[in-house]
Amino acid sequence: MNDPTPHRRNHLIWIGPLVAVFGLVSYFFLFARYPALRDTAWLNLLLVLAGLALSVVAIRRRLSFLSAAGALLSLGCAALLAGYVFVLSEQVPDTAGVVAVGAPAPAFSLTDHTGAIVRLSDFSGRPLVLVFYRGFW
Repeated sequence: MNDPTPHRRNHLIWIGPLVAVFGLVSYFFLFARYPALRDTAWLNLLLVLAGLALSVVAIRRRLSFLSAAGALLSLGCAALLAGYVFVLSEQVPDTAGVVAVGAPAPAFSLTDHTGAIVRLSDFSGRPLVLVFYRGFW
């Protein structure tokens, strides 16, 4: 009945995933504001990898459902961050040739909902609000 080896609490079960989730979430809410940290995300990658390493240590200490789930959560955070930084961010179009805010718009023409061609010059001398959505689809 008496176990000669007392069970130690395995705090790394929740510390590892917590560090990994913080590394992932902090990229979007904190580090994305600073270009040096946003463009490479090296600090966030270190945090997520540290969380993954702590989760692996938790599994090595005691294999349980919680330790395996924590490791999977940490691995998922690492995959999401790496996928966003190294795959999706590379697909964003370059900003070369973009019109600066407040600069005059170049002459262009588009079709409206009826198929008629509308030119920017058609609104010359009248107030006009142009809304451009920056999207990639």
